[in-house]
Amino acid sequence: MGQAFPAPTFGHAAEAFLIAHAAPGAWSAGTAVKYRQTLAALGGQLDGAGQAAASDVAVLGAPAGASALEAAFTAAFGQLAPATRARHLSALRSALAWWAEAGWVTADPTAGWARPKVPVDTTRALTRAQVAAIWKLDVPLRDKALWRMLYETAARAGEILGLDVPDLDLTGKRGRIISKGGTTDWVHWQTVRHRDAAAPAAGRAARGPGVPDRPQAGPRGRLWRPVPGHQASEAVLPAGR
Repeated sequence: MGQAFPAPTFGHAAEAFLIAHAAPGAWSAGTAVKYRQTLAALGGQLDGAGQAAASDVAVLGAPAGASALEAAFTAAFGQLAPATRARHLSALRSALAWWAEAGWVTADPTAGWARPKVPVDTTRALTRAQVAAIWKLDVPLRDKALWRMLYETAARAGEILGLDVPDLDLTGKRGRIISKGGTTDWVHWQTVRHRDAAAPAAGRAARGPGVPDRPQAGPRGRLWRPVPGHQASEAVLPAGR
């Protein structure tokens, strides 16, 4: 990275690391937010404890600095789930590697740390027969519409529930969502057909009013909206051909 300069404070080193990765295409907005949260929490712990590493990041390369960083990490993240602690540790190690390249840190203070043990998820995927049985359940059509979108796109429930009607591209079988971190992404489906999208409108006569024949938006343009006389919300999807 070129000529090394005197080591800055922990806060300034963290900011330099974040700025260096702010170029377009370097990180997503969500990643930058998570890295900043990790380093800000650690910096706050070091500063609050009056540790020398707070004013000189080079101290982290010494045994005393490594111990102080470990104590700060435990105080900041020790009560979190293993997977979350592992994410924070990964962010810290990325910063430390960058600081080492800058010549600010001469040793990795986390070298002897044990990686948090993340429990293995033994949940098995549903078989095709089980999935087919779900689509045959006698449940409100709005629920089936949501389940189908979640199954086909693998998106988060909040992302699908936040879809606006103009966000749907039925021809391209995709929808525009706002993912975690505020970035705009596309989710895609494979087997959902126009007839599936038309199902809410087709069942309207049996359930009464609530689902339009043509693409319309509910309050604030949402696909799932409250319907007068109904306790829950109805799916508002475009009719097929």
